[in-house]
Amino acid sequence: MRNILGVAPEKTYIVYVIQNRVNSKRYAGMSSNVPRRWSQHLRAAAKNSPYPIHASIRRYGHTAFDLHIVAEFKTEREAYAFEHKFIQEECLQERARGYNLADGGRGFTREETIRYNLKRNMHKVPRISTQVRKMVASVPTDRLLSTAGTHDHWDYKVTARRLDRERAATLIVKAAKTRRHHIMQ
Repeated sequence: MRNILGVAPEKTYIVYVIQNRVNSKRYAGMSSNVPRRWSQHLRAAAKNSPYPIHASIRRYGHTAFDLHIVAEFKTEREAYAFEHKFIQEECLQERARGYNLADGGRGFTREETIRYNLKRNMHKVPRISTQVRKMVASVPTDRLLSTAGTHDHWDYKVTARRLDRERAATLIVKAAKTRRHHIMQ
């Protein structure tokens, strides 16, 4: 989008805070388009996202939250640095004070997301959680994990050496749930 003189406006990066009016917990984030980012939070909440901010939006309703702009920056790097500092200073990663899971920046890496989801879901399968841990720990890197199904026509093989332990745990949990798992020698 250009202004009247034909010059593109400067992009700004905004650090914002979403505050729950009921319990005073806050979430800090960064975006170049805050209204769009707020809409993304609302959509994620509606789609049952497991993250604390989205669960809270579902629980209290979107009207129980206020959105505040904390600071504006000309560069993304400055905004990320400020967001990180703000989250640390305000202790927004503590469950009693905030909803942030990551310490700012670009959020979770793929591995951190897997770790979070595994940790969050381990209580749902208490009978096999210790069994899964033992199985993952005991899998030598040269063994082959294989799961196969008949009615749903899926079959895949993957070497444990190429997997990190969390990915292997995910495969084992999936296989254990379907009751069709085995570890080939």
